[in-house]
Amino acid sequence: MSNNLYPVFAYGKWGAVDQKGNQVIPIIYTYSRITIRTLPIFTIQDNFVIVIKNNKLGVLDMDSYQEILSTIYADIQCYDGKLWCVLRDKIWYMWRENSLYQIGEYDSVSFINEEFIQLEKYVECEFDYKKAENLNYVYSIAENKIFLKSEVHIFYNDLAVVCINGKYGFINRTQELVIPAIYDYANNFDNGFAYVKIGEFEYYIDTLGLQVISSPFYRINYFDKNCHSDAMFMEGIWDGLVCYEENGFVGLKGLYNQIITSPIYDCIYLAHQEVVKYIAVRKNRKQGIIDKDGNCIIPCEYDLISYHSITNIDLFIINNYRQEGGRCRCKCGIVDINNKSIIPPIYSDIQIIQNNLALIIIRDENKYGVMDIFSQELVIPLIYDEFYLCGDLFFVEKDNKWGYIDLQGNEVLKIEQDFDYSIYRDYCYFKTGNERWGWVNEIDMSPDLSKCNNEKEVYFKDWKPIVKEKSPSSFL
Repeated sequence: MSNNLYPVFAYGKWGAVDQKGNQVIPIIYTYSRITIRTLPIFTIQDNFVIVIKNNKLGVLDMDSYQEILSTIYADIQCYDGKLWCVLRDKIWYMWRENSLYQIGEYDSVSFINEEFIQLEKYVECEFDYKKAENLNYVYSIAENKIFLKSEVHIFYNDLAVVCINGKYGFINRTQELVIPAIYDYANNFDNGFAYVKIGEFEYYIDTLGLQVISSPFYRINYFDKNCHSDAMFMEGIWDGLVCYEENGFVGLKGLYNQIITSPIYDCIYLAHQEVVKYIAVRKNRKQGIIDKDGNCIIPCEYDLISYHSITNIDLFIINNYRQEGGRCRCKCGIVDINNKSIIPPIYSDIQIIQNNLALIIIRDENKYGVMDIFSQELVIPLIYDEFYLCGDLFFVEKDNKWGYIDLQGNEVLKIEQDFDYSIYRDYCYFKTGNERWGWVNEIDMSPDLSKCNNEKEVYFKDWKPIVKEKSPSSFL
């Protein structure tokens, strides 16, 4: 964690201590935004952390440990650790340079970039999306004013979409039309490319307006967590690559329609890889790995596979599911770039520690420990019930008690704390299309505030603090 601080909790409140157990951030916060696999690290934006006290949000400066935004807000949105939107009494405000600017009453706000904020009001009825697009409002940060989205130019890669006589083109920051308005539809530029459409013909252009990749493109059906509805999502260009579809199968193209791999896969997981080295593919319900040139690295013979680099060695965690005693159980292992087994697939879970050490967190049935990948010796025995990497320490549970140990297994902060994260919500959704299955897990660690109406209730089980209480002036 930043500044080598480690979250602790006492009497239902969060705070942070240093490695010696000294309180650095007072144990006064109900909650800090966290994720399950880095539990319970504070969410840090450029050395700022969003915290909750008495069900209200604020922002803590991790240099001074002072609240730069008091814990009085119902919601907080951040852009790049410099710009903040805050919600109070149903009114959104922009906070910048120690001043608040009122935006107005909206259901949600979101930063478009450092210049504009998207403003939304939800409509619970059917409506024309094209008309609604022209009625979207944005807030100009520089001018502290609200505009119709159609009245402003929002620049990406220094180009903005404009509509002239019902056709779309692009202007630069000096208002010159540098890409002619000939398109029936145009998206904003992203990493140097923009999706455009003329009639039924769709393709991507570069910042000079030159066509770089044409359709047909691969789209994925996304279902909500209750499987009620679906939406089409096109993966787009990632590191000069795009997925395309022919006869129900998926292939990979490069710039100028160069065929990287023919359409032989059921699914290619390309999205959200800014720099592509290895790509997961699925065929006959099994996953494998190809490189960005289309070469097969790992054949499609695993239920799930993911890439990791440790000490400059490329490794892949493999998962296979099997039925045991009427239950589906996962067995995990590790293979190298030649599909040679490094760790046999015998463990219930494997998590690679991303600090360039050849260590992995393993789970054998219901117990966690740490193993050296190459010697396969246990560095930390399989004795823990829960196990999370937190900075340079492990946050562990043993016999319903929590504490911190170091990378060698030595107890740093005594394993004597009680913790209950039952108020947090666990969501899971999946994506599919023509039998192309791929599970995606999302953990929403926002607390269920409906359970937090009574300030006096305790949502973390009481425990005796591991350090003595200090007066507020001693740590602020």
